[in-house]
Amino acid sequence: MCKSESIFKVGLQQRTPQDKWIVVENTHEPLVSQEVFYFVNEKIKSRKREDTSGNISIFSGLIKCGSCGKALSQRFYTKKRYKTFMCTTYAGFGADKCTEHRVFYDDLYNVVLKDIRSCAKLAFYDEEKALKLIREKSGFYSNKREKEVSSQLKAAEKRMEELNRLFEMLYEDSLSGCITKSNFDRMIAKYQREQAEVEQKISELSGWLKSQTSSQTNAEGWIKLIRKYVNLQELTAEILNELVTKIVVHERRYVDGIPVQDIEVHYRFVGLLNETEYRTKVLQKTSTPKALMAANQ
Repeated sequence: MCKSESIFKVGLQQRTPQDKWIVVENTHEPLVSQEVFYFVNEKIKSRKREDTSGNISIFSGLIKCGSCGKALSQRFYTKKRYKTFMCTTYAGFGADKCTEHRVFYDDLYNVVLKDIRSCAKLAFYDEEKALKLIREKSGFYSNKREKEVSSQLKAAEKRMEELNRLFEMLYEDSLSGCITKSNFDRMIAKYQREQAEVEQKISELSGWLKSQTSSQTNAEGWIKLIRKYVNLQELTAEILNELVTKIVVHERRYVDGIPVQDIEVHYRFVGLLNETEYRTKVLQKTSTPKALMAANQ
């Protein structure tokens, strides 16, 4: 409030110094967490790279080559200037280092939009099914496995307490002369070896349970994040950076003579959920208009 003030006598407005503004924070429930908000905006700032026409792609910094892992750069193809993306390794070093992995902008746009809509619809209408899909794809826990690990952890912690008591009893027996020094040394070495093994087991089991708790939290966070895009009509850089960590484009291949291409959309928190195969365009730079039409049919 009070970012400007009116001078009524002359009918003008003037800007107010920022230190005199009235700012009231946290008055509305945020759509995303503050952490995600800052993270996405920093990513967008770092990914504002212009192409040869001075345009900034909404996919900037997100598209990766399925073979070499390098970025795909935006380019224009044939005299009709079809907007495409191509592997930067191939563009810079040639076919002996990688292949082109060319994907057309509109194909990529439609595949990613469809994938986000599909995931958002699943998260919105069937949260349990969405969680099941995440478990299957990411390999994180089932309730049965969690109970087994928790039981094993309790048993290991109980054994550690018993070993600590045995150490105390041995020292008391040694001080009272109830046990010889050789037997004392032998028993101490035995218990120390077991103690190290149990410590290692406790660490591994605790770490596993912690990772599963984190996976569950991430899955729930992803569902809350994506479900609001159930009616998404248009992709923007903000939406892509909020939801997606990378988009992997694989080289074109042929199935029964038909060119197809695989695209992977890796989501924030949960990774890859769907493997998308679609029928791709194949255009030649020397193609005539009739050949272009035939290639797109």
